[in-house]
Amino acid sequence: MPLPSVAIHGARQCKAITKRSKKRCLNPSAYGCSTCRYHGANPVHTRKNVAGENHPNYKNGIWTKEAKAERSTRIVTLRHLIDLGNHTNLFYKQLKARGRPPSGYKQLDPTDPKQLSLVILKTRPK
Repeated sequence: MPLPSVAIHGARQCKAITKRSKKRCLNPSAYGCSTCRYHGANPVHTRKNVAGENHPNYKNGIWTKEAKAERSTRIVTLRHLIDLGNHTNLFYKQLKARGRPPSGYKQLDPTDPKQLSLVILKTRPK
């Protein structure tokens, strides 16, 4: 049974479709939305693309895009240092890094002088 505002006042109807009967919801849509309050009305004009500390779910910044990018670059540097240490027999036994390599990592061959210089340049502190 629809709310009276759809039939009497000609309000816009909710565009949600029920799973069971495959029919459209009979309730009026919320102001500025295409769905009613039961189907997650969220007006377009009230949505804001907030990021970082202004986002309502922000807690401590560990999982922000900037923090993830910083971790990824540090893991790439660590992988290159492991490659360099394995090449120079710095460790007791050959070390292996666990997990999937990060997106910016490309394993270089330290026996080639050009690639060795690239590894050294990539491991330099900035």
